[in-house]
Amino acid sequence: MTNLKIFYRVELVFTSPLHLGKGSQGDYLGASEIIHDGSGQYVLPGTSIAGVFFATMEKCVVWKSFNTNDLELWKQNVTTQPSGKDDDSQASRIIFRTATLNPVELRVRDKVKICRKTKTAEENAKFSLWEIDPGRVKLLIEIDNVSRSNHLEQNEFSKLEEWVESVFYSWKQEGVFLGGHTGTGNGQARLVKVERFKLDANNFNEYLQSSYHDLLNKDALWSEFTPASSGSHRGRFLKHYLCTVKTGLHNPILVKGGSSYQSIANPETDVAFISRKGSPFIPGSSFRGALSSIMDKYKKQEWKTLLGQPKTVGKNSEQGGCIIFTDLYLDKQASPDMKLLQIEHHSEDQFSRAVYGSGKFTEERLFNAVFRGEIMVLDCDTARKANIDCLFGFLKQACDYGLIALGSGGCHPEITLEEKK
Repeated sequence: MTNLKIFYRVELVFTSPLHLGKGSQGDYLGASEIIHDGSGQYVLPGTSIAGVFFATMEKCVVWKSFNTNDLELWKQNVTTQPSGKDDDSQASRIIFRTATLNPVELRVRDKVKICRKTKTAEENAKFSLWEIDPGRVKLLIEIDNVSRSNHLEQNEFSKLEEWVESVFYSWKQEGVFLGGHTGTGNGQARLVKVERFKLDANNFNEYLQSSYHDLLNKDALWSEFTPASSGSHRGRFLKHYLCTVKTGLHNPILVKGGSSYQSIANPETDVAFISRKGSPFIPGSSFRGALSSIMDKYKKQEWKTLLGQPKTVGKNSEQGGCIIFTDLYLDKQASPDMKLLQIEHHSEDQFSRAVYGSGKFTEERLFNAVFRGEIMVLDCDTARKANIDCLFGFLKQACDYGLIALGSGGCHPEITLEEKK
């Protein structure tokens, strides 16, 4: 019997905060707001899930090598391209429901672009946005064989199943990034569980009496299964690097948290180290900025396109980046002697040596700490692959010689890059 629908209940665990822009700024701190529904609940729109899902499918399913029948099935039922001269395209048979989010934490995150010459924020380059930590999220995804007048045969429907489940396999093995600023680690999640419910003539009445919210919560309907790799599956990432940052006694680091962050050790600190859930971390955006800076310093601007940045200041990038930087988290076991200490600074008048009225402040630097994160390189064209090998060879040398400045004040911590096989 041909399946009428197949539902998937997909559970994701977010390992970094998520920003889903509403397109407006709130009165509080002027930060970009997060989208919510009419009841005020934060949501992950089905359209956002669909965009990431299809982008993953196009990467991990080798559809360009399909035979004629599979390619036609792909065009008409996945990407919904019209098959004739007229625009006879229809909606994709893969449907994504909007998910409600119950955030564990809601905070403001600063983003800033630094001018290399003055070491200050460029004009209009500093902004803030709200981020939420949604924890565990359940998504409802379905393959529909009912709504259209033409029904798929069993072998065609099975092909759609295979392609959909290859995405789940990718999300489980490689993770997924959702929302805005994903190139710097935002919205990183990993699939931890997939359950399936097959709709047929025997349980159709029960389906008609339920909304999709009911289906999501009816545990008795679902059976767990493990997505497996198919013969046409390939990985989305070309390389993975483990990144370790060590600070010691003589090279303490400061990554500013902005006005919305308070020190976890000294509440009276003027400039506090950025933290999340009571633990310091180094944002992926900070590490990405440090690598961009060293490319400028040593005249390697041609590699900046790999980060999605233009080669020349003032011009727009011709193509998106293919390198993702996750946040670097504190390794507490490797940091038993970690200390967050206040350092006092002040600005003096160069003639009288008097301290300016507002020129005295304290900043918080971190001693004896170890951070760990990842750098992931998306699969890309042959020319960019050659540049990636050259780039990481250059970066490893820069790490060996301590040339990479990170954080406020140009700290030069010990940095190691190790490729994961």
